[in-house]
Amino acid sequence: MRFRFLLAFCLLFSCVAFAQGPPLPPSAPGSASAPSIPPPAPTFSAPPPVPVGKPPAGVHSWRPAPTLDELRAHLEQLEKQYNALEIPKDLQNLALLRFKLEQGRLYLAQLENRNAFLWREDMQRRFAAALDWADVIGQTQGDASMTPLSFHERAYIAPADGSAQPYWIYLPQDYSSRRRYPLAVFLHGYDPAINKIEPWLLSEEMQKIASRRGVIVAVPYGRRNSDFIHIGEDDTLRVADEAQARYSVDPQRVFLMGVSMGGYGVYAVGLHHPGRFAGASALCGRTDTYLWLRLDRDALPAWKRILYDADDPQLLRRNALDLPFQIQHGARDNIVPTQHSRRMVADLKLLNYNVRYTEYTNLDHFIYFEETVLDNALSWVAQNRALPPSRRVAYTTGSLRDNHSRWAAINAFEDYTRLATITAEVKSRNLVEVQIENVAAFTLTPPAEWLDAKLPITLKVNGVAGVLPHGGTSLQWRKNPAPETETLRKTPTRSGPIKNVIAIRFCWSMELWAGRKTKRRRAASLTSGNCTPTAFRR
Repeated sequence: MRFRFLLAFCLLFSCVAFAQGPPLPPSAPGSASAPSIPPPAPTFSAPPPVPVGKPPAGVHSWRPAPTLDELRAHLEQLEKQYNALEIPKDLQNLALLRFKLEQGRLYLAQLENRNAFLWREDMQRRFAAALDWADVIGQTQGDASMTPLSFHERAYIAPADGSAQPYWIYLPQDYSSRRRYPLAVFLHGYDPAINKIEPWLLSEEMQKIASRRGVIVAVPYGRRNSDFIHIGEDDTLRVADEAQARYSVDPQRVFLMGVSMGGYGVYAVGLHHPGRFAGASALCGRTDTYLWLRLDRDALPAWKRILYDADDPQLLRRNALDLPFQIQHGARDNIVPTQHSRRMVADLKLLNYNVRYTEYTNLDHFIYFEETVLDNALSWVAQNRALPPSRRVAYTTGSLRDNHSRWAAINAFEDYTRLATITAEVKSRNLVEVQIENVAAFTLTPPAEWLDAKLPITLKVNGVAGVLPHGGTSLQWRKNPAPETETLRKTPTRSGPIKNVIAIRFCWSMELWAGRKTKRRRAASLTSGNCTPTAFRR
């Protein structure tokens, strides 16, 4: 009997451990992304005890775990101080403090769940470390994240919803503000288990490789599993800006790097904003939305097709004109087939674009566990820099939210259910040639040194030439002049579809509109950003 009891207990424990450990199976066709197993990285809330240093004074990561009542009282005391405006002492630490308090509530919710009996003591220790670190942040004058560690935990307040969004910085061991470093913005893979207390952080192996190659790595949270598009894309761009503002980064050496879901994010973010990055390194990322979802593009209605087209790397590949790509894939990948990378590489080569491809015969989807693969990516980052400005721009987009590359911007579509494309080139003798498709208006701002200020400018659009006086370097063209009475039209901040609404603050009117005149007046008020007492702001 005793033997049966022990056997049953062992089997139960094994089942629970298995449920916590292995990855979920690939998503069914039609889902947004397939899961990728994250590396076994540390997920400490306070600066983790990685080999590069010790936690700052005041953070006690190794003390006996406090009781749940003690932790709850500590958290409530911190929240009381925060609400009374007693902390943080330095407002530049506000976002990080809010993030730590949010972590505290997440830890508390998990510990209060009676089913969370496994690793309870470890979670209580991490909860205590997060609160201790919040104590330090609240009392620190100056930047609380700037510790002697090579690992820095940071956060910012997102303008879309006012939430605290975390990100993590890994510095080379010999980091010095007296020199400039390349920056790799690392986009993580899909993992249903990650959250703000269990984020995807870098493995020790990748930290060592980045340090050896002299690369700063920034890891956005990316709104969890967002594919790094829309609001997740905003997070990626903000983290890139934050890292450049706070650390000694060479602005000509800012790169995207991502794995699995993050590999797709590299394509999407990079091709939406090709002028912002020196290059893009994608590991086992999907490139064809229709192949991934097993959809027949031609069978979809136009309004639905454009939603996929706008974020489809294969259809946006022309945007990589000045964006070098490094692509890696495992030949035995059974989650994201190699067809995605092979086809993208072939198409980029047909365009005579800068692309480098490595396929590993004996590796599967999880190539980002391999030191050789990671070193290949980070060495490529360390050795390259942004290409010089080109007199030619090629850009395709499905939304005004992503409407420009370098010195060319699309201001209006003819038909918002189709992709819009512009190709512009500054020729000699003040001639600018432009080819457009589905574009109703555009603006060109080429560098002043490319044009002779003493001569008029010839602008040739789809073979039709027109002469413009030289009024600076901004060239504006519109197919049909906008009516003077037009008040509602798409703009980069008001372009739709509805999924983009959550990326900005907006007004929601609770008023019932009656009559055409009232409707027009209220609509104009909302588009100008005025909120009435009957509306709320998110």
